Amino acid sequence: MPSLESITFDTTGLSLQGDKNGVRVWHAASGDGLGLYYFPLPPDISADTNSLSSVRLFYGKHVTAAGAGVISIDTSAIDECIFIKMIIKIPQQPSGVIYLGSLTLPFRDFSFVIKMQCSERGFTGFRDALIMDELLKTGEVTRDNSGKIVGWLQDPYDPTTSANCVMNKSESDKYDVRFPEHPLSILRRTLRQIEGSIRISEEVKQKPKFAFAKNGG
Repeated sequence: MPSLESITFDTTGLSLQGDKNGVRVWHAASGDGLGLYYFPLPPDISADTNSLSSVRLFYGKHVTAAGAGVISIDTSAIDECIFIKMIIKIPQQPSGVIYLGSLTLPFRDFSFVIKMQCSERGFTGFRDALIMDELLKTGEVTRDNSGKIVGWLQDPYDPTTSANCVMNKSESDKYDVRFPEHPLSILRRTLRQIEGSIRISEEVKQKPKFAFAKNGG
């Protein structure tokens, strides 16, 4: 039977906290948490996982409807099984952002999700402010006559979105090397480590794979 023992990955830099309420939990040195979840129910995914555009449309609508913003949504294969990799941003009050990353491995009758949450702490918005200043100087980002910033915000897959929380230029992965301790950089780095090392038990790999049903079933 599938269980939390069915999935393994490189946990270097992560401290195991144990199993809590059916979730295997680790903490990173930054204090951020990572969890491995097993859901013994058919996945509620109304998207064709063989179509990246379908996956991005499905998840993107759910993310923006929840008041969050999309950073990236991709699909690939891990140990011969399809998976969905997503990073989103969630605004906090009075300031700051939580970045949430997930690797979802759906099968017909169950799914596994690896989820990590990395939060801005202390002095927030430093990466944003520094990169915005640089891009204003180069002209890649401008101000209109009313002083509004133009070209700073854009959903990576839907440039027409009117969502309140949208990815900004500083959140591109090309800036991670300059801000290695930023929560988004930590999140991407950890997900890459996990993605490159995941192993799925032979028993689980033989289970029926997830198949898209047009009725959403």
